[in-house]
Order: sequence, then structure tokens, then C-alpha cells
Amino acid sequence: MSGKKRSATNNIKIVKNGTTLSGKDLAQSLNTYFLSVSNDLSPLNPLLLPAYLPAPRPVPKIFPDEVCTKMLNAKVFKSSGPDNIPNRIIKDFPYELAEPVCHIFNTSLSTGEFPNIWKDALITPIPNAPSVSCEEDKAFDRIDHNILVPKLLALGVRLSFIPWICSFLSNCRQSVKIDNFQSDWGVNNAGVPQGTKLGPILFIIMINDLELASSSTDHWKYVDDVTISESLKKNEVSVLQSDLNTIERWIVNNNMKLNGKKCKEMIVSFVRSENDIPRLLIDGLPLDLVPSFKILGLTMNNKLKWQDNTEALVKKASKRLYIIRVLQRCGLPPNNLL
Repeated sequence: MSGKKRSATNNIKIVKNGTTLSGKDLAQSLNTYFLSVSNDLSPLNPLLLPAYLPAPRPVPKIFPDEVCTKMLNAKVFKSSGPDNIPNRIIKDFPYELAEPVCHIFNTSLSTGEFPNIWKDALITPIPNAPSVSCEEDKAFDRIDHNILVPKLLALGVRLSFIPWICSFLSNCRQSVKIDNFQSDWGVNNAGVPQGTKLGPILFIIMINDLELASSSTDHWKYVDDVTISESLKKNEVSVLQSDLNTIERWIVNNNMKLNGKKCKEMIVSFVRSENDIPRLLIDGLPLDLVPSFKILGLTMNNKLKWQDNTEALVKKASKRLYIIRVLQRCGLPPNNLL
């Protein structure tokens, strides 16, 4: 698996319990932390899965021309994976590689075995900006495979795919790499591989059955973000707390965790008198009441005005224009700036 090199990591140091970590010690510490997210979950156990009959239909077949087309569209600027094969090789030699790679794909599907080397993932730490929304904590890393696979069966996924998906999810290894230092390999008990096409699909299937029973509220799901809202008339009683309780129960039943610190509450009201809407609670603690928040790139405020969103866009544009001016002074050709 590969990923974009989005930021430099030179000379990264972290102080932990009074000890300064760098190099391989830092990479090892980060990998241990990442793996700890799902250490309390059991690895996939085929004996716990619902019984199902052998697939009446074989898996579909992949053809060399399809593989060749994908290779021609490979992004050469993405870093190589643990096999250290540059994407430039894939893009420059698609006609020579399409046939053997296609054979590997079809053999993998027909045998239900995903190649172990393709399960290895190198992780380059990148700072993650906090989002302002209600979301599951590290949701992609806490997908319980023993819960996910039965959901695939319940949805009617072609049975011939189930062994292959089980193999795809099992014994996935990861290692953290910082500059030229790399941690030891560790095995993930849960989660879906990020950076793959199948990972987000499996995650969507996992959360597909998260439904709220209340007919007076609306809710929207986008990846690991859930937004719920209701419109109240004067003296009406809010039922949002009931919906939050439903979400909490679903989280517990699916072995996930809700990040209460990232869950926010915003009240839009134009009445002159103070509202007496009770505060919403998660784990018995009130949510942060905010005047504005960002959802799917749009900053909304409690007055339904565009000021906060416009200011955010102007600030973002100003930063990028500054970078362009600096690059222009350094003599970068105009064609490379656009």
C-alpha cells in the first residue's frame, strides 16, 4: 500500500514522560500507539461467522485490458509501498505487466487468498486537524471484523467474495516510517485498510444500519461524521437526546467508540427570549455549545449568516496567494504555478 508524501518529517522529536523520542524509538512508539486503538478487539474468527452454503456463482474474472487501463492511470507521484516498486514502473510498462498481474488477481479471487505482501502498510505520520462534528473515535481503525462480515452476509454480498474479503482483512501488518527510520511490523486486530478502494466501502457497510427511530428529526451520515437536527416550535419538547442515546447504544453494540470531545451542539434561534432547550449529553456530560461549526467544508453559524464561512475562505485563499507570490519571487515559471 502506498500514500502521498504530504509533509516533511525531518528531525521530528516528541517528549514522552520526560524522555525525548526520535528516530526508530519514535517510530516504534507511534506504531505501538496506533495498534493500541484496536488491541481490545478480537481478530477475525471464521468459527464465529454465520454458516453459509458454498457460493453457487464463481467470482468474476478480471481481464488484462482492464488491468492495463488502470496501470496507465497510475499516479506516479505517490510514494511506493513496502515492496519499493515505484509507480513510474507500473505506468511505463503496463503492456508488459498487465498479463502477469492479471493472473495474480484472478488467482487471488478464485482461491480466496489475498497476498500477504499486499496487506503490509507503511505509515508516515501527518498532523491531523480536529474536526467539529459528531464522529466515531478513530472509526476506520475500530471496525470489528467479527461484526462486519455478518453484515456483508446479511446484505447479500456474493458468497464467493466472503473468503477473499476475510483474507483481505486478516493479519494486516503495519509499520511507521519517519525519514529513514522504520518501526517493527505489528499486526492489526481490526479496522479496514485505508488508502484502498475497498476500505471505505466496507466502512460504509459497517455503519449502514445506524438508523434513528424518531420521525421528527433529520440525520445525515458522511463517512464517520453524523449530523442530527430538529426544528422545534415554541414550547415543543426536544427529542434529540433520544437520538443521541440511540447512537450511543449502536456504538457500544458495534464495539466502536464515540469521541465526545468532537461532538458539538449549535442552537439556531431568532426568538428574543432565552430558550429553555435542555443541553444534550454524551456519557452524562454536556456537549460543547458553539456559535458556529464546520461541516463538509462549510462553516455554519447560529445566525445562518455567511460571514464565518466567507472569512474562512478568504483566510485560506490569502495563505495560498502568499505561497504563490513566494514561489514567483523564487523564479518558478508561471505555468507551474497554475
